[in-house]
Amino acid sequence: MIRFTLFFLTLFFAGFTASSQTSQSWSADLPGDLVFQKITASGNHIASTSTDLLSLDPSSGKVLWKHNGLANISESEIKEIPGSPLLMSDRGKEIIVINPFDGSEAFNSTKAGVSDLTFVKSMFRTNGLLVSGRTAEDEPVMLLRDLATGEERWRINEKTGKVIAANEISADEMLVIAVLKIYRLNSKTGEVVWKAATSAESEAMEGAGALGELFAAATEQIASNVEFNLRYYPHPDKDIFVIGSESQSESRSASTDDVTIIYRNTYTAYRKSDGSMIWPEPVTMNGKFGDVAFHKNGIILLPDDGNKTRINMIDLDSGEGLWGKKGRGATIKGGVNSHIMTPDGILLVTTSGSNTFLDLINLSDGESLYKKPTKVSGAVVRTIPGKGGMGILTTEIFDVLEVKTGDLKLKKSIDSSPGLVDQKGSDLYVFDTKKSILRKVNLDTASETEVTDDKLKFDGKDDPRNIEVRENGVLIIGEQNLALIGMDGSIGFQTYYPAPRESGLNRALLMAQGIRAAYIGANAYAAAGSIQQATPEIKEQDEISGALVEGIGNMYSELGDAASDFAKKSFEQAKARFSATTQARDYIIVLSEVKKNENALLQVSKLNGEVIGQVDLGDKREPKYAVDDVSGKIFKLVDGQILCYEL
Repeated sequence: MIRFTLFFLTLFFAGFTASSQTSQSWSADLPGDLVFQKITASGNHIASTSTDLLSLDPSSGKVLWKHNGLANISESEIKEIPGSPLLMSDRGKEIIVINPFDGSEAFNSTKAGVSDLTFVKSMFRTNGLLVSGRTAEDEPVMLLRDLATGEERWRINEKTGKVIAANEISADEMLVIAVLKIYRLNSKTGEVVWKAATSAESEAMEGAGALGELFAAATEQIASNVEFNLRYYPHPDKDIFVIGSESQSESRSASTDDVTIIYRNTYTAYRKSDGSMIWPEPVTMNGKFGDVAFHKNGIILLPDDGNKTRINMIDLDSGEGLWGKKGRGATIKGGVNSHIMTPDGILLVTTSGSNTFLDLINLSDGESLYKKPTKVSGAVVRTIPGKGGMGILTTEIFDVLEVKTGDLKLKKSIDSSPGLVDQKGSDLYVFDTKKSILRKVNLDTASETEVTDDKLKFDGKDDPRNIEVRENGVLIIGEQNLALIGMDGSIGFQTYYPAPRESGLNRALLMAQGIRAAYIGANAYAAAGSIQQATPEIKEQDEISGALVEGIGNMYSELGDAASDFAKKSFEQAKARFSATTQARDYIIVLSEVKKNENALLQVSKLNGEVIGQVDLGDKREPKYAVDDVSGKIFKLVDGQILCYEL
């Protein structure tokens, strides 16, 4: 083992010379004073000014469109609709949905006579925007706007309850799932192909005249005030979908007067072709929603019912239970939050209290194949298959699981976090956060070696956040520090760039980095087909980047065969940004104080840790800059102009 002595590539303020200044790509005059600017997750540049909301072409600075009705809008009042590049402004009294490519209004709540919007979704195949809310007369309404013409295609005024989900079956038809009803609709005309009740109770309401309407209205009102838990599970191959609903009730102890909340979830299977219910009666499971998996001709129901949860596989044709005594299910430790299909069975990730467990379930009878569930620390984020076992990465540790037996193969789990593990072939490089050293784990042999044995210390109270395996070593990246460790354990370089004195200046940079990380995470999920989640840190930085991981994969796959102009542009934009994040990049962006009270965004080389580009932000306490960490562009405000720099 080679030991190393830490050293710093000391960078004096005088070292930041004009030669490292990044050249300006373009400039654009603003029509008023800038309120904020940002790059959306989809890659559109928007700027709010005292006179307009406008969009600039990130490549040329050309003004693509202006909307003077949204002057002085704040950043919190406009956001992207998850899974779509559409922008939605919400100033309380009026909601406007804007096409980011031309600035046209895809929807205006005032003009449409709709308020209290509860559901908005892009329907790419049919080039429409599905909206659910209430009319000025306080009647429920569901409508579809045409994104090409801006006109309303159709609207339905029925007591559907809150719309929960919508799914395009084709370019001509869609499924809409609401609290009380499910619709199969013609996307062009709004004609109802069929509609069905979501439960026997709601079906009974429909046939009960005025009394049924009263109960339906009450149910709808309750659902409008709470986050109603209804889920839609389409079968990947069959003409079947399942609707799950979660309910809760209170149980009060007679002796202590303590109240216990009891959860139940109910599942009903339908045929997509005609909306008919397949099972004689719904299937009810105790507990909260956990997870669901389809397998052959069954659906595996995996709820979360605390320490002891009953799971079951239900026959899709009959609705009968296939596991446990008399088909009543099998009991496992903990409540289920995710699963992984393996050749040996279904591997469940369960939680009980603050503990996480791994349990392999036999698909034939639902019984555990382990002597006892395997306990791990933290929430499981990613699994990495290998010949010697499955790498298990949680929010707290890394270890290797022998899937057949449930044994953890490492002598001791390595304290780590999701960003601090990277792979090269069968080798995984893991940064040990407890000992501050780098380790290597071979997944073929489940063997572990220490790459370094001296602690890596970052300056400025900074901690490693990411690692990246490169040709010449493993790069350890913090917010203000960068270090390269050779495969032999020697240190190639270590650099530190002081943080700005003003807190919060890095918000725009962190949002940009979160978006890039979300694309990378979505790519990794698509490639691995295993658990891959946005880290809590990323979700806190930018809610849209969390939505990217959860939703953009579906958007990306749906757009491939779409014919509309909006869908094509969305697809091309998403494809380009996904592609950009799969390419290796030889720099990172760091926000640093380069002179006393003067800050800059630094382009720091991953090859040697040196500054190769720089964009000065001056001494402003709140510089109005934006970063697109996907394309490598920086935008800053100077004397009423937006200046763009391309790294």
